[in-house]
Amino acid sequence: MKKITILLVLCASAFIGTSQIDATINPLGLLFGNFGVGGDVALSDNFSTELGLGFGSRSFDDGLTGTYKFTNLSVEATGKYYLNPDKGADKFYTGAFLRYIKRGYSYDSPQITFDTNAAGQLVEVEYNGDYDQTRFGLGFLLGYKLVANSNFVFDFNLGAGTAIADSFKYADSVGNDISIDWPSLMIVGKLGVGYRFGS
Repeated sequence: MKKITILLVLCASAFIGTSQIDATINPLGLLFGNFGVGGDVALSDNFSTELGLGFGSRSFDDGLTGTYKFTNLSVEATGKYYLNPDKGADKFYTGAFLRYIKRGYSYDSPQITFDTNAAGQLVEVEYNGDYDQTRFGLGFLLGYKLVANSNFVFDFNLGAGTAIADSFKYADSVGNDISIDWPSLMIVGKLGVGYRFGS
């Protein structure tokens, strides 16, 4: 086992030492409680592949139904073709993406209000509905990557595609499961800043 571990470490070191990797984060997502990171590996001057991961968790009080917690997770694989690179895997590019998303919310502190039932009696109503959504889709994108002489990276892209698998469920305040038809359109975008390692 020890020999296998040493071999894996040596292989990873050799890969990192001979590869060009652009590591980026999404600073705008932090403003909304989401954290996104990406690792873009150049396979040639004109082609790179990127794996991105985004996750977040935050709570809201909407002032009406109580406090609920929102969570999300996204994984995205992208292939990029650079039209006229200058420093290798930079400037204008086009590409394709695969994207997996899982998100939803649940009530942490539901608001209890009062209403009348069919018999005119005063009853308590507790809002405790939640939803869960899982999507997998693919599409195309356009972008631009700027690499400074200091190796700092700015990467921006925008794309659209379609969901080929989509599950959306909503449970209302009385526990009824409701399925909703969600648009198949998927919009993706990136505003990443980071650093280029290797050459």
